Amino acid sequence: MQPTSLVRNEIKTVPVQIMGKASTGPVISRVTDSFTGEVNATITPNNALTVSGDKIQVAGDHESVGVFFISLADGSRTKVSQIISNKNKELILMIPDLASGDYELELVTQHNNSKGLLKEPKTEKLDAILTVQ
Repeated sequence: MQPTSLVRNEIKTVPVQIMGKASTGPVISRVTDSFTGEVNATITPNNALTVSGDKIQVAGDHESVGVFFISLADGSRTKVSQIISNKNKELILMIPDLASGDYELELVTQHNNSKGLLKEPKTEKLDAILTVQ
């Protein structure tokens, strides 16, 4: 089926809106605390945390690769030392022994959905602030 000349002319008048760059790196959609069941809120140190998203598998040998809790109080970064499950769409990790306060969750990976690793690490932060009480 071929479009008519009227349709072809109308297509030329349709405005194009560029919405920005598409996300090609990791995307963290939510975290769930295994102890409380809370989503994107309170986390419990020394318990498991499930991280859900896309392209979040932690991989690579760059020194910055890993999962980190960043304190909003002083900017200190605590690296997660134990990742229980490391999949493309879900991570299960042990929350380090964090002090009370508010934290950002940051993931840095060189994981590539095709083969091999990315040359440079990609970083993603959870949009929510996580709280240790």
